[in-house]
Amino acid sequence: MIYPIIFAEDPLAHVDRVAEMVVAPEKPRSYPPVEDFIGAIDAGLASTEKLARLLPPGQPEDVIRAYLTALREKLLARRPDDKDRP
Repeated sequence: MIYPIIFAEDPLAHVDRVAEMVVAPEKPRSYPPVEDFIGAIDAGLASTEKLARLLPPGQPEDVIRAYLTALREKLLARRPDDKDRP
């Protein structure tokens, strides 16, 4: 979820695109459910680990956390309804 924005000039501008990749009906079957992505974001945001150190140099910590927070909100708003789940 972070890889697409490592070198982006404005990572927050990519939230919609990344969210669409996660919730798109034609996404690869190997993608986990939206709830798994949200859970991973929650774990990352709750961590005291410096997320910026997990990646090649690119974005500062505050930008990565702001991006993940915005992505989480977008995924919560766009997750499929229960009736749409297999």
